[in-house]
Amino acid sequence: MYFWNNTTESTLRRNSPSACLTLLIHSDKQLAFKSLLARFINHGCSPKTMKIISWQDVQTTPSVQEDLKFELLKGKLLIYPTDTVYGIGCDASNPKAVKKLRELKKTDAPFSVIAPSMAWIMENCDSRHRERLKELPGKLTFIMDKKDTDLLKEVAPHASIGVRIPDHPITKLLQATGVPIVSTSANKHGERVCTSISQLDADLYVDYILDAGELSPIPSEVWDIRDKDAKKLR
Repeated sequence: MYFWNNTTESTLRRNSPSACLTLLIHSDKQLAFKSLLARFINHGCSPKTMKIISWQDVQTTPSVQEDLKFELLKGKLLIYPTDTVYGIGCDASNPKAVKKLRELKKTDAPFSVIAPSMAWIMENCDSRHRERLKELPGKLTFIMDKKDTDLLKEVAPHASIGVRIPDHPITKLLQATGVPIVSTSANKHGERVCTSISQLDADLYVDYILDAGELSPIPSEVWDIRDKDAKKLR
């Protein structure tokens, strides 16, 4: 049995003290959260803590921002809003976190990253169309050559990597970690993208979910800018 407390910081507990789900939410969204939580619970959530945090609270609470930055650097997984659909990510330089993310997504396909800065892209990636980087931040993913093919091999095992800088306030938070953050849609491979957290698959059990309400249904454009002729892939 689970109990619900109608407070800003609510705790959903099983009779067993080993299982606890903590939420930081706005009261007007509790019904939507209850529906989401029921699906997680029915899928046998393990005895962990998962936090669902209002994006508004993140933006207005510096301590929450610092906590999230610290947790990402510890290898935690995060579902977050972008300028397109909801993304799921982790510290791209943490092999264990990337492996866990792959297991959730059920895919071996290359991931893209949100670059910690434009300087990081210039230092680690190459392209015959560098002038297109001026279009960032934006709803774009650029496929670029790695200068070092061993760069983030768990994320992108080949000689290229997709880079993003979303036009969304989440970028400032993620870039504050100083590391690239995996950027992939918050869904299992091949399934529909999510424009609200109510659409999340219950198997995508992560450490943190940032709820920003309804987002755009259109994913980012993907451009391969490695060769002389840039190609739009999506």
